[in-house]
Amino acid sequence: MREIAKAAHVSLGLVTQFYHTKDELHRAVDAHVLGKFGRGIADIPDAHNFLEAGYRKTVDFVSKHQLEYRYIRRALVEDSPGSNEFFAHYHQLQIDVVRRAKRQGAIDADVDEIWAAFVLIFLSLGPIFCMNQIESIVGKSVFDVRSIEHRNEIYARLLNHGFASD
Repeated sequence: MREIAKAAHVSLGLVTQFYHTKDELHRAVDAHVLGKFGRGIADIPDAHNFLEAGYRKTVDFVSKHQLEYRYIRRALVEDSPGSNEFFAHYHQLQIDVVRRAKRQGAIDADVDEIWAAFVLIFLSLGPIFCMNQIESIVGKSVFDVRSIEHRNEIYARLLNHGFASD
């Protein structure tokens, strides 16, 4: 908590006045990050091609929320009750995306929501977890707008058509 107070240029007493324990502070940051992702998902417009609209929105969101993605990476690497709780909330956000896509007709009604949400998580967080390795191979940041656009084009192709041509 001392490091956080120092980085925020405030006294430790001020931090502990609002957050009595590290766990309270951690939960507050988790709620803040999840709130940003929830609002980002809510901002995806209803569209004929819901997933494509989501991919376009993702480009802007990911490029502007690097710190939050890095936080998620760090939070999920921990094997703690807090990280498991955080993941459960993040997974629920993705289930909400899957359900919304189903309502829009972008995903078949019989698709397993739990695993479809995991796929979305793997696609969105995979580059963040492999960030250093990806950046060393492609020579660009995973947060670079063109990298995100290209990645989303590949995702859309894979999810809509697979990799094989007809």
